[in-house]
Amino acid sequence: MDRIIRRRTAWLLAVLLLAALVMPGPAAAEKFSPADAAEGRKQALALLETCAFSGHLADQERGMLIRWGDAITIYADGAPTRSDLSELDSFLTLLAFRVPELPPIRRVDNPAEANVVIHYLKLAEIRELETGYVEGNWGFQTYTYHADGQIFKAQIWLARDKTGLAGRTHMMREGLVSILGLTNVHTSYTDSILHQGWSTRENLSEVDWLMLNMVYSAHVSPGWSWPQTRDALSAFYQLTPEAETP
Repeated sequence: MDRIIRRRTAWLLAVLLLAALVMPGPAAAEKFSPADAAEGRKQALALLETCAFSGHLADQERGMLIRWGDAITIYADGAPTRSDLSELDSFLTLLAFRVPELPPIRRVDNPAEANVVIHYLKLAEIRELETGYVEGNWGFQTYTYHADGQIFKAQIWLARDKTGLAGRTHMMREGLVSILGLTNVHTSYTDSILHQGWSTRENLSEVDWLMLNMVYSAHVSPGWSWPQTRDALSAFYQLTPEAETP
């Protein structure tokens, strides 16, 4: 059975953003700063369970790795600006470079060729077109995968009239990272594009790149459980896996 999953993000109304800016919150998490490469891989692997084996507000009990197997073809729908398209093309080039085992990924001009559609629309248009829209969101993603863990279709919805270029670029990049298989957010490292809460950070943290490469490693397979994935990657990276709780 195919699973169609909607992931809402923290792209909320301006009044909530303002409240977050003026009200004190919990102690800030730290940036990703491992002592060495081995420690970085260990920390990324520990975070992978949170980010790659469940969804954010849906698909929370998935318990298996999902990823793309076929080429990823992306169509930019709606009214993206020239700058939006430039940012998208640059990020796709970066993804192909930084995640060598990712299937081929490119933007296409014909929507019939696409298995991923990024919608650059006004919020009112999103409300009208997307039946799963949840009030208060400026952007969200949907992804569909087979029972064997192969993702084969996705959409990213961006409210172009509610954010500037920096905000849209952040949402586009976070959305793509999510539909590539890192489907959940976390609270561990503030420089990660998957860190929970609003930001306009555009660059991925090294922990994000490490996790993407783990998802697409030849040493794991879609449909695997967390223990299978953890043990295989621990062996490949020569790490000591965390002990299971009795």
